[in-house]
Amino acid sequence: MFCPTCGKENPDTNQFCGVCGENLIKTPPIQKETLTPKEKRAIRAQIEIKNTEYEQYRGWGPTILIILGILTIWALIGLIFISIGVWWLISRRKKRAVILAEIDALEEELGEEV
Repeated sequence: MFCPTCGKENPDTNQFCGVCGENLIKTPPIQKETLTPKEKRAIRAQIEIKNTEYEQYRGWGPTILIILGILTIWALIGLIFISIGVWWLISRRKKRAVILAEIDALEEELGEEV
């Protein structure tokens, strides 16, 4: 048996061509039944409904990306404010410690406690 696509000779027991993979056993094409105009209208209506559903969900990708971008920016701004607050608290503590050390040094110079 010869392959109708590539012309390679294949054993009669092969269902597919050994070279190109073409189906060697041809099945008759399936006959489509003709649809009535009413059936065609019903199918077109279903297609229209599915297209409408698709259009509703098509725009979610960019919307979600925008929302995630905004949330990320808010998170970064929050981290910046937290970092500034922690820095401020630490610097205040250090300044207080320096001031207390200066007070102690001055008290020692006076030789008395205030």
